[in-house]
Amino acid sequence: MFVDEGVINSDLLDDFDFAMKSREKANYSYSYNNELAEDLFESATQLLSIVTILME
Repeated sequence: MFVDEGVINSDLLDDFDFAMKSREKANYSYSYNNELAEDLFESATQLLSIVTILME
């Protein structure tokens, strides 16, 4: 919905989806990559910032 309206960039949503899959992989496959975690943290911070503004 927010992506269709242009409120949230589709790349951020794709990053969120990738983050969820990476988290699942880390939990169940014991696969972890520190650089990937830092990139995902940056993307999550951007998404949180946008959502916080939308909620105001």
